[in-house]
Amino acid sequence: MRKKFVENLSFLLISNLLIKPIWIFGIDRKIQLIIGAEEYGNYFAAMNFSFLFSIVLDLGINNFANRAISRTPARAGSYLYNLLKIKSLISILYILITLSVAYFSGLSGRMLGLILILSFNQLLLSFILHFRAYIAALHFFKIDSLISITDKALAIILVVGLWYFFQIATSFDTVLQFVFSQTVALFVTSLIAYYFLSRKIQWRTEQWSPKYVKAIILQSLPFALLVLQMTVYGRIDGILLHRLLPDNIAETGIYASGFRLLDAATQFGYLSATILLPLFAKGFKNRTDLRPLAGLSFLIMLAGSSLLATICYYYKFEIVTRLYHTTDFRYAEVLSLLMFTFIPISSIYIFGSLLTAKGNLKVLNTIAFSGIIFNVLLNFIFIPSEGALGAAKAALITQTIVAVAHILASYKVLFPEKGAKQSL
Repeated sequence: MRKKFVENLSFLLISNLLIKPIWIFGIDRKIQLIIGAEEYGNYFAAMNFSFLFSIVLDLGINNFANRAISRTPARAGSYLYNLLKIKSLISILYILITLSVAYFSGLSGRMLGLILILSFNQLLLSFILHFRAYIAALHFFKIDSLISITDKALAIILVVGLWYFFQIATSFDTVLQFVFSQTVALFVTSLIAYYFLSRKIQWRTEQWSPKYVKAIILQSLPFALLVLQMTVYGRIDGILLHRLLPDNIAETGIYASGFRLLDAATQFGYLSATILLPLFAKGFKNRTDLRPLAGLSFLIMLAGSSLLATICYYYKFEIVTRLYHTTDFRYAEVLSLLMFTFIPISSIYIFGSLLTAKGNLKVLNTIAFSGIIFNVLLNFIFIPSEGALGAAKAALITQTIVAVAHILASYKVLFPEKGAKQSL
């Protein structure tokens, strides 16, 4: 099992390192340089707003399907047939909720339109992630890795093509070009993922059963609550910066510049979790000793995240000068703090997958709720006086507390015997 994990993780990392750095440093960074920190701050706030209610698009269905199909692959066709119907209905609900909350929050005009487009992109992404949950659960890990980079590869081609052939008049038009390119790329990728999956499973077009659907939703709700809470304490920083400092939107842009690198790094943690979750779920079903796999994955992620955080700490000024053409020390300090946040986040992906596979959703939701409380309180304390740097401090403290809680809970699962002297 450890060998399988290492092989697939290596393929995943190599494929993603070929594409995603180009998107992050060549495209996304270029956008911020073109439109400036304030306009990018508006985009970043709108993007995070679309993330807040993205749980409605999932309702925990993806994690539920991944875990269930890993244990009983023969039921993949039945789950897909019924869950796609549910996702179609909740997609409409997500758009209505997001736009309603945005409108009643006082957002209007260009900001509201941007949130609408970004919300549609979230809808497309949710379908891709849903198909990938099946693909990973069926252990087509290499295909899953390739699909994970397809949307970014297509978006790079589209954005570069539009830059080359069209002259963009305003910064907002540049943002729209950027966002619509992602829309097309996500749509094409969803079709590719669906096509592959439809050829690998046996469709079971069962009669629509409200009782069956209700049972699935009830089983998915704890997963939904978990994803919602993790999204809130992981993404609310940018929104609170935007709302608490309305006269200093540049602070949101500064935070976004550092968050860009953190978000890129955490993608590798997320992709690792997509491999680990089905392996852990199958291992629990077969009563396999999962301590070797958990220990190996933890050491790999700890070593990688610590190395990256240390490099960003010692070369923070060189990095921001090269990437953002600025000598503003705030960019460097925010980047440094946020990259140290990657260390606890990487642990959360490992042990969160373990606890999810075990079905300890109550523990996970309790930890996540605590994370929200800590994050919101810390942001209200730090942001008014320290701006983006304060939000970065809040993120580091919150993620560290949450990671420690995950490790302690996982220790009880891996070493249930009282007084165990072994350790990861």
